[in-house]
Amino acid sequence: MLKSRLFSYAEVSFLKAEAALRGWGSDAEGNYLEGIKASLEVWGVGDAYEDYIKTTGVAFDGTLAIIMQQKWIANMFNGDEAYMDWRRTGLPDLKAGPFAREDVMPLRFVYPSDEININSANYTVGAASLEDTPYSSTDPNDSPYARPWIVQGVAKPW
Repeated sequence: MLKSRLFSYAEVSFLKAEAALRGWGSDAEGNYLEGIKASLEVWGVGDAYEDYIKTTGVAFDGTLAIIMQQKWIANMFNGDEAYMDWRRTGLPDLKAGPFAREDVMPLRFVYPSDEININSANYTVGAASLEDTPYSSTDPNDSPYARPWIVQGVAKPW
């Protein structure tokens, strides 16, 4: 039997909250609170739920920012998912660290050398499909700051 998590209940609840906020469902607040409850239960601190949801900066305020902040926390050990949510929404408002090459977060992972060496024809096509940004000029063709197709033509995250 495969034992892995594709979507946690907390993540589904936060996605439903986001959808409701965008007018694609209902009960944004109820789904948001359910996401927090599920997340706290997974981490073994479900008994802190009532106090936690009343905390300033946690209490539902009807914004996408609060939903994405709590979803980010719920995905603490699911970094790829948290990163993709940030790239899709620009939330939470992450800043590049002090040793980062640019003052913005990267938009993508660069292709690994194995891909370049073993699958060079498709690598060339993929790298050519990237959209330049003001931050990608220092490393053309395969920049972590170039926009992949999924975020071309959008203003998020930066």
